[in-house]
Amino acid sequence: MKIGLQLYSIRDSLGLDYLATLQQVRQMGYSGVELFGEHHSGADTKAMLETSGLVSIAHHFTFDQLRSDFAACAGRAKEIGTDFLVCAWSMPSETLGWQEILNGLSEIAQKAQQANLRFAYHNHDHEIRQTLNNTSVMEQILLLTNGEIDVAWVHAGGQNPAVFLEQHAQKAHLLHIKDVLLEGETWQTVELGHGTVPLSEVLQVALKTPSEWLIVEQDHSPDPLGSAERNIQWLKAALG
Repeated sequence: MKIGLQLYSIRDSLGLDYLATLQQVRQMGYSGVELFGEHHSGADTKAMLETSGLVSIAHHFTFDQLRSDFAACAGRAKEIGTDFLVCAWSMPSETLGWQEILNGLSEIAQKAQQANLRFAYHNHDHEIRQTLNNTSVMEQILLLTNGEIDVAWVHAGGQNPAVFLEQHAQKAHLLHIKDVLLEGETWQTVELGHGTVPLSEVLQVALKTPSEWLIVEQDHSPDPLGSAERNIQWLKAALG
């Protein structure tokens, strides 16, 4: 399996020098990156990725972005050279319940198919903890579309990520490899192997999924670039 990096992990460095940061990511040994936001035009971003020798794995968008202007999201993805859209975030509110979100995700998935794009949903812990129709919200989502399973947030949500991944292996078209540690009442993202996620079990199951990519993400770190390098070193060693 190939190893990629979610660029949100090193967002501050990207803001300082996007191209130099991409080149550093490639030098660390990453083969591809997952994008978020709009730091540069699609054409410029694609050119910098090509210069760096990196593949664009997918592009993250919020549920609101995908629902309100799918065409813009699809156009952005195609401009940078990826065919994978990922819903990175949704949360129910007083005016928007989970059932409405599920309906919206179903429509987005259909639009993606019509546009010859792939679509997946990235979970946090609340989709694991919260239930709808007697099952977790994430399981309801996986009935409608594919998943970008974030194993750390499955763990933080109270389920065994290796078991969850095995149960939904055929819907796991992208995988986020992350570690977390509970500090007080808050889950903190930490470098791989320094938290409580059973990563060795997860990696064994990962081979059974259709995903070609293991995507490293660490939401917060005092040394983001250093963490990104240590994370890929840990992951390569774990994969043997």
